[in-house]
Amino acid sequence: MAASIWYTGSADVRTITAADWDELDIAGQDTTTTWDATNGWGILESELDAAAVTWLTGQSEFTSAETDPLLASRPGNGGGELVVQYATKADIAAIDTRLDALENPA
Repeated sequence: MAASIWYTGSADVRTITAADWDELDIAGQDTTTTWDATNGWGILESELDAAAVTWLTGQSEFTSAETDPLLASRPGNGGGELVVQYATKADIAAIDTRLDALENPA
């Protein structure tokens, strides 16, 4: 598995524009880069310029790893507890029965 740069800050979205990269004298990263829920707050290092990777890993809100270090705490709102609920076949059957009763009252 390849390493990615993970955004670990508290914002829902973290964007570094092409102009921001220029201001940092990172000429090889000439496009806007965004970390958000659509990319799981991670971007493969291979998709970034080497100078950008070096700069990002020196920032406290970014880290390099193969898997998201905050995966268990990312509900999509910038932090908090991730709640995962599993439904059994019996749960689904009960829900289907309730929906059928609502949609087709006797």
